[in-house]
Amino acid sequence: MHAIKEELETNRYVVNEKLPKEIESKMAVVADLNRVTDIAAIDKNDIVELQQKV
Repeated sequence: MHAIKEELETNRYVVNEKLPKEIESKMAVVADLNRVTDIAAIDKNDIVELQQKV
């Protein structure tokens, strides 16, 4: 019975404290990655245009 209570407390900690923090962290990473993917990529034409300006 004691082992079950310990397991229950561990599971409560994981569900109520650990997982929400991990989810928040992962969501921040996803948001950063989304911002990166929204940035227009430089293609060969852009490079040629920049070289011509120089």
